[in-house]
Amino acid sequence: MNIHAKPDWIGTPRRYHDEQNEVIAIDFSLENNDNRYRLIIRTSGTGVQYECKQYGVKPGSQKPYPIDIPFTNEMMPLVEAILQDPYVKACL
Repeated sequence: MNIHAKPDWIGTPRRYHDEQNEVIAIDFSLENNDNRYRLIIRTSGTGVQYECKQYGVKPGSQKPYPIDIPFTNEMMPLVEAILQDPYVKACL
C-alpha cells in the first residue's frame, strides 16, 4: 500500500455500532493500485481509533478476505483526504 497515493475511488461511508463505539467504515482504492481497502474509524468516549484493512482474494474463492495493515501516523494525510472528499462529507 502506497500511503502517499491519492484515493482513486471512495465508497459510501457506513455507520454502525459495536459494543460501546460508533464505527464508520469507508471502502476505497488508490491510484495505480487494483487493491481495495477499508478505513475503519471507531469513536468512543476516550477518542478516535483508526484501522486500515486490505482485501485480498484467494485463488478459487469468491469472497475477499481482510488483511490488517498496521496504522501509522504517516497514514493521516490519506485519512484526511478520504474524510475531506465532498461525497464522504455529505454522507457523514
